[in-house]
Amino acid sequence: MVLAPYEPKLAESNSAIIKFITSIMPITSSGVQFVDARDVVIAHRLLLEADIADDKTCERYIIGGHFYNWAEIADLVGLVAVKTLLKILILGNVCRALGVAFDLCRKLFPIKHPISAEAMNIVSYLPALKK
Repeated sequence: MVLAPYEPKLAESNSAIIKFITSIMPITSSGVQFVDARDVVIAHRLLLEADIADDKTCERYIIGGHFYNWAEIADLVGLVAVKTLLKILILGNVCRALGVAFDLCRKLFPIKHPISAEAMNIVSYLPALKK
C-alpha cells in the first residue's frame, strides 16, 4: 500500500483507510506493507541518477515498506483516528470465497466495490518477510 500526504484525489489506499474508520475493520490472516510515496520517489531518483548505463544484470528493486498484520493496522488506524475501530475477524478462506462471490455477482449486476478475488488473495495471503 503506497500512502502519500497531500494527494490531489482520494487514492485507493486512503479510501480503504477511511472505510475502516467509518465502518468495519476486517481482521484476517496476513497483512499489508505500507510505503511512503516520497520514499518511492527518492528510490526512483537514485536509480535514474545511478551510473548503470552498461549494467546488463537487469536487476530489480523492491520498495516494499513495513509489514503490519491486520490487527496492528487496526490499532494504528484507531490511534491516528482517535477512535476504537469496530473489528471483525474473518478467516482467510472466507475472504477469498467472498472475493470469488463478488466477482461472480459483478458479472450479473453493476456492483462497484473493492472486494474481488484478487484483492482478497492479497489481503489474506501476503506473508511477512522473515528478518
